This record gives sequence, C-alpha cells and structure tokens, in this order.
Amino acid sequence: MQNAKLSRVAAAGTVASFALFTAAAILSKPGFVFLKDFLSELGRSGLAAVLFNGGLVITAMFVAVFFIALAKTEGKQILALLASLAGVVSALSLAGVAAFPIQVEPEHATAAYAFFLSAALAVLLSSLSSLLAKNRNHAFLAALCLLEVTSTIFLALYENALYQVTTIALFGAWMGAKAFAAMED
Repeated sequence: MQNAKLSRVAAAGTVASFALFTAAAILSKPGFVFLKDFLSELGRSGLAAVLFNGGLVITAMFVAVFFIALAKTEGKQILALLASLAGVVSALSLAGVAAFPIQVEPEHATAAYAFFLSAALAVLLSSLSSLLAKNRNHAFLAALCLLEVTSTIFLALYENALYQVTTIALFGAWMGAKAFAAMED
C-alpha cells in the first residue's frame, strides 16, 4: 500500500512540476505560441530555459519514482517490470532533453524521441499487464493507453506541436489514472 501511495504522489508531482515550470517558462518567453511552437523552444536560452530545463529534470525524477514504485506495487509480473524499466528509461530521456537543449543536435532529438517512444512503450506494457491481470479500471487505462500511443505515432509522423502537447497530457493523465487504480487493486 505504501508503494501505491508513493506512485500516486509521484504522478501528482509529475503533472504539477511539468505544468508549473512549463507555464512559468512560457510566461517568461515573449513570442512563444503555445500549440504552435514546440515546447523544446522554451529550453533554448534565458530565464525560460532555466525554468523549463530545470522543470524537466524535476519532472524526470518524479517519473522515475512513479515507475519504480509501480514496479513494487504490481509485483513480479514480467510485463509490469518491463513497463517500469521503459518508464525509467523515459525519465532518463526526459532529463536528457533538458541536458541537451534544442540547439544541441542530434542529441536533443535523440533524447526527445527516446522519451516519447519509451513513455509510450511503458504505457502500453503496463496497460497490457493490467488487462492480463484483470485489474479493476483496466478498460479506462486501456483507452488512455490507446490514445497516448496513437498520439505518439502521430507526433512521430507529423512532428506537430499540438501532437506533442496532446501526447504529454495523455501521458500525465494515464499516470494519474494508473496511480489511483493501483491504490484500488
């Protein structure tokens, strides 16, 4: 039960830290257009870069804690363990996005793609694990999973800022739903 609470706090921390630091970075970057410009533009320079990149590192720590706690909550199921491993890779990749701002290529793009793909893999594997274990709330998690994975595919195909924000929002929503579902199972 303690790990379930930890995953819930980590999910809330993930969403809150990302939202607050990103909003602060947007407000400090004149000319930034939400849903038109990629969020990585916030990490380029100035105060916005300090806020955004610092926020990504803090968010990455919450993501790692979430997936480690989730692994302990869901026991020794192989899909759940693989999902947690992919989740930790997504956290490290997110920190990589901060370490390599957009002007540092190809490292930035590699870290960004690694984040989105490993996060989608973590969501997919964890949702499959829940479905196979017949955990409660698995239908809602499966629906969020399909939306998140589909959004990731669209992001990879079309490289559109709207798909980026949608994918991130769905990842956060899935984490919250998963954390609350873990407490009930």
